[in-house]
Amino acid sequence: MKNTEILSRDAQVLRSLSTIPEKILRLHGTENVSEFILYELCHENCFNMPKAAFFIDNPDFKCFKGIAGYNKKEHPEYHSLWDEPENFTQFMQNNAFNQKVRAIQQGNADQVDGKHKNPEDYLQDIAHQLDVRDLGFHRFPLKHGNQGLFVYDKHESQIEDMEVFARGTCFLGFCPVF
Repeated sequence: MKNTEILSRDAQVLRSLSTIPEKILRLHGTENVSEFILYELCHENCFNMPKAAFFIDNPDFKCFKGIAGYNKKEHPEYHSLWDEPENFTQFMQNNAFNQKVRAIQQGNADQVDGKHKNPEDYLQDIAHQLDVRDLGFHRFPLKHGNQGLFVYDKHESQIEDMEVFARGTCFLGFCPVF
């Protein structure tokens, strides 16, 4: 890849990430903001991920829960995604992959089968459930001592800068969880 192509790609990703705060504000009162943000992060203008899921690990309540899932194969191109949030919300409610992710709920990292484990210890099970071929993940702190876990398929993902990726996933922490 030429230097100008790399710079252009980096600029495209940063441009996409820089619009997320405004988009979050536009969705005030919407319950599934995390699905919108996950879609934005996975879109070809950002990290171009074929498959990703967002989970929250709550150590206080010993709960690990799937929040949102994205599978490129199941997503038509939503040009008006942000202008017609009701349509996207309805689509995501019926989306098979998103439902599969949201159905994952288990004891958190501290208590799985009575053993002290980390989510990373059962990530392979989650990857298998979601048919993620080349497992990648990023763990990050959220409000109230919770942990976010971004699981993705590294195959065909275009993450050029892991630091930018890590910062981008933190936008999910600004989303309300229902």
